[in-house]
Amino acid sequence: MTLAEEIRAKAKEYLDFDEQLASSEIPMLTVGFVIEEFRARRNYPDSYTEEKIEADMRKNINLLSMMVVDVFAHYGAEGEMTHSEKNISRTYESSYISPTLLARIIPFVKVL
Repeated sequence: MTLAEEIRAKAKEYLDFDEQLASSEIPMLTVGFVIEEFRARRNYPDSYTEEKIEADMRKNINLLSMMVVDVFAHYGAEGEMTHSEKNISRTYESSYISPTLLARIIPFVKVL
């Protein structure tokens, strides 16, 4: 199983706890977006091989899966900060990946 498939499966496992979301399919495009964002923010050194990067990402699979769930939860509400309907009110921290999740990505620092 590829890393992307593992992330997708773990995110799907989380969604399966909700009866309304249990039949939902997470697009691989969403998983790819999250992987790309994680890699960019992690700022891997040039010396890191793809194998080292994948091993590091596997150590962060729970965070990556929650980022996928976060993006998936905002489908249809992109750009929306608050929403109220039939006594239900939703406020998103961000219409993008939650800053709380993004803050958990610790970047590599390059020394000059």
